[in-house]
Amino acid sequence: MTSPLDAAVTALHGLIVTARSENPGTSPDPYLDGLALWVSVVPQVREVLAAVGTHESTLGEVEYIYREAVTAWLCGDEPYNLLTDDPVTAALLADDELEHKIRVVLDPPAVWIF
Repeated sequence: MTSPLDAAVTALHGLIVTARSENPGTSPDPYLDGLALWVSVVPQVREVLAAVGTHESTLGEVEYIYREAVTAWLCGDEPYNLLTDDPVTAALLADDELEHKIRVVLDPPAVWIF
């Protein structure tokens, strides 16, 4: 059985992957296109955050991760990782890092709470 946190991470990651697949290639205005894509998924993100009981203020942190990932994609930036020169492996590692960032935003370590 999947935990609500795992389901939320998967859903938010899926929104980013979907934005990438629906917008292949680069954009003449990655900032504006990334912003427009973010605005289009805000209702879905709010549903995901509500399902895990995350405070509405988390929306800004999720926005940062979403827009950073989608804008980099629209700019044509290739995934890069210090651990490998292989682009396929670098892409997989970047995807894992993206999921980790989402998880940390949704379930921050206790030492971050003040």
